Amino acid sequence: WALAALALTLPATLAVGLRFRLIARALGIEMTIRQALALTMVGLFFDLASAANGGDVVKAYYLGREQPREKLGAVILSILVDRVMGFFALFVFALILCIIGWKEIAKAPQLEWTAPPMVVLCFGALFGFFVLVSETLEKSPLRKRLMHILPYHASIERMYENFASLRHHHRTMLQMLGLSLVNHAVSCIGILLLAQGVTFTDMNKNPVQLPLMTAAILMPMALFINTFGIAGGFGLGEGAFEWLYEHI
Repeated sequence: WALAALALTLPATLAVGLRFRLIARALGIEMTIRQALALTMVGLFFDLASAANGGDVVKAYYLGREQPREKLGAVILSILVDRVMGFFALFVFALILCIIGWKEIAKAPQLEWTAPPMVVLCFGALFGFFVLVSETLEKSPLRKRLMHILPYHASIERMYENFASLRHHHRTMLQMLGLSLVNHAVSCIGILLLAQGVTFTDMNKNPVQLPLMTAAILMPMALFINTFGIAGGFGLGEGAFEWLYEHI
């Protein structure tokens, strides 16, 4: 089970690397697949090994060293959009699992609350994205006046223009969403494979079978909570998920 779970880290890492390359190219940053995978693995290492989830900062540093100074905004934006797309896909993945496992949710009142927040988050995020990248908002005089008040407004304006340009890359965004879903699905399957080698017990210490569908429904929430943990997730995120799982 451990070897099978370990093998699944390869397609997961590949999916994340290809996703990062897609968003970087959409923002005018050219890189090879090899460069994208190298940056992705460096970021993953520092996410896991650092005292906080600092992989994005390190990834931005290494990417920025290879780019001209005027592309610094696009570098930062590529990291942010990549992370946000990962979160959005995680909510979509959770919603898909809720739909697939609706019978399990109907049997367990503790799980009934999971689906509505996922619907709100998914559609709310989509609505917010299309408003932010809309041509109306980009050309709005009011938005420009308000943004002019901010310090470094010229740099922020260039970042926003890069972000708004994503409305011309619908196909790229869909490909990114697909790769993100592959990453999350493979990651969750890997954890469930590891679970097959573990003996679970009830509150009376009697061996019980892990309910796979219920565990799968909770897994995206575990991954989301773990993002805000310390020491690569072995901290606040881990404790929060343990509380969540015990109460559900």
